[in-house]
Amino acid sequence: MTAREATSHYGTKLSVFQCAECSGIWVDRDVAFSLSRDSALAVETDVELEEISTTAREVPLFCPRCEVYLTEQGGGTLPKGLRIDYCTTCHGFWFDKGELMIYKSFLEEKRQKSREKLKLEEEEQRMRRERLKQSPEFAQLKMDGELSGWQYWAIANVVGRILVRLLFRKI
Repeated sequence: MTAREATSHYGTKLSVFQCAECSGIWVDRDVAFSLSRDSALAVETDVELEEISTTAREVPLFCPRCEVYLTEQGGGTLPKGLRIDYCTTCHGFWFDKGELMIYKSFLEEKRQKSREKLKLEEEEQRMRRERLKQSPEFAQLKMDGELSGWQYWAIANVVGRILVRLLFRKI
């Protein structure tokens, strides 16, 4: 195994370990989640899509750290067809040739979709507020001596104290 330098999403230096024979990659759990997609692409430069296997392994692999059998996982939050080997002892991951690149690209795509969805929701909320401000009902709520935020809080505080006294007074 050869140590390869990689970077996280925030530029922190990380180490991944690549097998010289099969080009598979071993990463610790914290590295698997913080490794940037660009760094994963840089580590796996010579991958052809036809070389990536999506079938289950017949013979389980051994963990390079603990030397116990790795558990093969698929489904869940993984892209369809991708199967990753996982160590239940040290919680590291083994990615066959090309799998790390697919996994990190999949996660980046999910993050991008989440960001776009959030932006869309924020824009919809902004538009709702604008429509509400322009509605006649909202115009009727406005008063000449409009209260500020702290004044609403002070009034609510006084009303709350009065309600508590009424609820807990002895009859």
